[in-house]
Amino acid sequence: MQVQGEAHDSSARPRRLFRPYVVSLCLVAALQLFNLTYFGPLGRQSAPQRAAARASTFPHTDVNPYGANTFLSKEVEDWKREKTVQMMSDAGLGWMKQQFPWSEIEPKPGRFWDDKYNQNSWDKYDRIVDLAEKNGIRVIARLDNTPDWARGPNTTQQTPPENFDRFAEFVAVFVEHYKGRVQYLQIWNEPNLKAEWGGKLDARAYATMLRVVYVRAKAVDPNIVILSAPLAQTLERGDRGLNDLDFLQQLYDADFDAGFDILMANGYGFDQAPAAAPDPKVLNLRRVELLRQIMERNGDGAKPVWLNEYAWNAAPSDLSPDDVPWQRVTEEQQAAYTVEGIRYMREHWPWLGVVNIWYFRQVGDIPQSRGDFYFRMVDPEWTVRRVYTEIVRATEAQRLALPGRYTSLSPTLTTKGRWATTRQQWANDLAIRSTRAGDTVEIRFQGNQLLIEGERGPQGGRLGVLVDGTGDAVHALPQDDKGWRYLDFRADAASPATMTVVAGLDPLGATREHRVLLKTLPGADGNAGTVTIRSVEVAYARSSAIFLLVSAFATLAALAVLIPIFRSVMRLRLLRRAL
Repeated sequence: MQVQGEAHDSSARPRRLFRPYVVSLCLVAALQLFNLTYFGPLGRQSAPQRAAARASTFPHTDVNPYGANTFLSKEVEDWKREKTVQMMSDAGLGWMKQQFPWSEIEPKPGRFWDDKYNQNSWDKYDRIVDLAEKNGIRVIARLDNTPDWARGPNTTQQTPPENFDRFAEFVAVFVEHYKGRVQYLQIWNEPNLKAEWGGKLDARAYATMLRVVYVRAKAVDPNIVILSAPLAQTLERGDRGLNDLDFLQQLYDADFDAGFDILMANGYGFDQAPAAAPDPKVLNLRRVELLRQIMERNGDGAKPVWLNEYAWNAAPSDLSPDDVPWQRVTEEQQAAYTVEGIRYMREHWPWLGVVNIWYFRQVGDIPQSRGDFYFRMVDPEWTVRRVYTEIVRATEAQRLALPGRYTSLSPTLTTKGRWATTRQQWANDLAIRSTRAGDTVEIRFQGNQLLIEGERGPQGGRLGVLVDGTGDAVHALPQDDKGWRYLDFRADAASPATMTVVAGLDPLGATREHRVLLKTLPGADGNAGTVTIRSVEVAYARSSAIFLLVSAFATLAALAVLIPIFRSVMRLRLLRRAL
């Protein structure tokens, strides 16, 4: 019996001997499987989702779509203007549409002086443009309102000038005054309404005026962008107004297409949801599609469309229907429709650019007894309405750049300062250009590489770089005497260039959100050169550091297990031979 027990013990001993090694090998295998799954070449660890590209080949459409109409020229106190523009920036709005009345800026022929307040008549508007630049908002200037000296007797400011060349000369002066600062000009407003045209409705007259202005403005600055006057959405066919669809065709019959770069339209939703089907006999948001069809039938389909006024009215139910010609929805619907409508248009209208909400805030001259009071995003007393809150949520998502390419006017680039738009000779995309120190671009992105497509040249400047508030991640870049790491845009000849801003972020962990601040710097001679940015690209290059490290550890651990197993096997063989 004793001999049998010994035999049993001798057969069980190898199993007990190898059991810890088998368990250890299983653990090592599991570790390597995890490593391959999450950190290997095809792993899924921390790879950010790639941004969905917007399928559009139309100019002026890859932009921040969110804008709003303002009444800042009516605001008396500076702090109110400042707070309004700051709130617009906080909401993620990229554009403001502001009227610059000809009658106020040039009250006498060739004289830009306000006799009432004894000051330069540009001053008030210069401060508005300064505020917009400071807060990263681009200005769309509406130019209209004829001064007394440029129109006939018994007319109103809405009456067009007797001599279109006079208006074109004012526009040329305006372009020169704000060159590189205000580059989007809307010429007049709703000429299919008697209240806005100030006389007999005349599509040919407006088309002629627009062409005269276009040629004069482009002669001063070829980068200026002319927007046509939006047409009021109306079914009327009388002296007070003409159906917008009919009027647009009349404009094209009068060679309207030679006078603008972007068609401006109105997009009120009335009492219908954003996706409600268009119909020539119905007023709703998608009526814009019918205008678009007219553009295409007239061979003008290569141009984009922007919206001048876009809104739903949330007047209370006790207000008379006569006071709310735009119909009404609840405040909850107003907020939801506004965001849903922009999402719908961006998905279905590749030719759409900026959408200007009507309106951000008024100065208190519209009482609550009027229906148009209830378009506001913010009350005169600064109470934010539900639509403002929903827009903040919607714009927050579009400001984070995931892996992909973003053009210079994309909402992922927050610009502050005088970044002028310009067109490069070797690219269709618009670029932004700065020629002074202190202008900035901020980019929030999720990835581990950031590249810039721009232009180098003999006048190229320096673009300082901070990543997450420091220059540590870009220590390989040259450094100026102030401690800034920078990208150098200087070269012997003008040429396109792709420059790496930063690479190799998050080498040992999950990729996270980063912030890059780009700032134009003075050069070695103290002068700022030219910095031109066409686009940025966020990339994610999977780091192999963790994979290689874990693989090395797993290999050593496997060897540490296999060597003792090999030795034990050899001992057992020798023992069996001895027995």
